[in-house]
Amino acid sequence: MSMNSKLLKTILLIGAIVLLIAAGYLFLTKKIGQKNVSTEEGASNTLPTNEDKETKTSDWKTYRNEKYGFEFKRQSSLLVSEINGTGKPRFVAEFKKDEDPLGAAESVGVIVYDNFKNLNTEEFLNFLEENKNWKKWSSELQLNGLEAIKIDGRPSVGIHTGTEYENTDIYLKNATFIYVIFYNRIKGLNSLENVFKDILSTFKFTE
Repeated sequence: MSMNSKLLKTILLIGAIVLLIAAGYLFLTKKIGQKNVSTEEGASNTLPTNEDKETKTSDWKTYRNEKYGFEFKRQSSLLVSEINGTGKPRFVAEFKKDEDPLGAAESVGVIVYDNFKNLNTEEFLNFLEENKNWKKWSSELQLNGLEAIKIDGRPSVGIHTGTEYENTDIYLKNATFIYVIFYNRIKGLNSLENVFKDILSTFKFTE
């Protein structure tokens, strides 16, 4: 076989190998690209939507108070007590466990105060708590599009028992009332934490 024939076969063989490598590279690149697109599409389909939220809460119980113009949904079955007053506060809706009917261990709910002077939330807190120590525990937040002040982790002590409590209070207002969404519990307890989060995530004014 001549030298030229051997050289030609060698060149053709090398060319074929190069083509095979290039084709394999293109094939793998295409597969990886398809996999990434598929993964991204799958991730986008799992993002929560308003429709998903409505589905999630559709079988929850709704607490609605027409007089004071608010409502929220909750998934836990708890004892409910309502207290109407004429001073401070004007109304309390409290939720607690069957085995804790006095709410001595944990309770969540909503307190309503009159806001005759149309104070903003910070002004009302200064009026309600003359010593103003609430600012040490406070932060501003948006609650379902509503401006609110959160006071979290502030300790208190039971008057008769000396038991240490932790309190979380969310203050917000409309044109007529100041509302406080509260979670009070003996220090270290958190069995109603999810109920509190349910209230926060679904609370809205009805007027």
